[in-house]
Amino acid sequence: YVQGNESRASHASMWTSTYPAVHRMIPGGNPGRVDTKWFTIDELMDAQGTFNFGVSANGYITPKRGFGTKWDKYRNHIHDGGGLSAERLLTKVWEILNGKEKEPWFGYIGFIDTHVSWRAKEPWISRYMAPGYKGRFKTIASGKDIEMVATGKIKISDEDKDQVRALYDSNVSYQDQKLGEMLAKLEELGIADDTMLIITADHGDELFEAGRVGHGASLRESLVHVPLVIHYPKLFPAKAVPEGAEVVDVVPTLADVF
Repeated sequence: YVQGNESRASHASMWTSTYPAVHRMIPGGNPGRVDTKWFTIDELMDAQGTFNFGVSANGYITPKRGFGTKWDKYRNHIHDGGGLSAERLLTKVWEILNGKEKEPWFGYIGFIDTHVSWRAKEPWISRYMAPGYKGRFKTIASGKDIEMVATGKIKISDEDKDQVRALYDSNVSYQDQKLGEMLAKLEELGIADDTMLIITADHGDELFEAGRVGHGASLRESLVHVPLVIHYPKLFPAKAVPEGAEVVDVVPTLADVF
């Protein structure tokens, strides 16, 4: 479970290991910046002597907004350019790591393909969409469109809703593929079993389960119940853990491992 239903609150909890009532990166608090008094994930890793970098396509998650002061390299693709797709982010990751792959390093990679706007990804959209669909969401559900649907400014059909889900699912599959490519690269470099991977999300999205779409406006399961996968064969055997967990515990988990 995440501690926020949108990027700022959730990342602040993940990176500082504090709850929103404490870090106040919420409306009515201080949503513009994480206070520098909080110990963040990059500071933890800097203390281990690792090379620390971040690559993100989320415009909110930048050092200027309090998300870290100890990065050796940080790039935000909304502000610094370079394209927002997971493929573009991974290209930049390997550029940053070039020559450092087998040294101790810590990287934060912020994919955003499953965040609105949702753009069709092949070959998956051809599999997921209804044959013959010709509506307004054939190739993209823009953030503006989804906001208008969420606020009732435009009405859409059941066929449109199915297509929006298909767009979303095509991006989930695309990100799965890119994660697979990243794992394959680690295998190729011979460091897969020496690299601890933590795969999670800052929030989910509602996709009309209760007549709502998007995120940031409720605390339903589809928003706060996210994937969490940890891969580190040296310490963690492969298994499913039935107990609940919270991403607020990511930083303490990393500290415990080190």
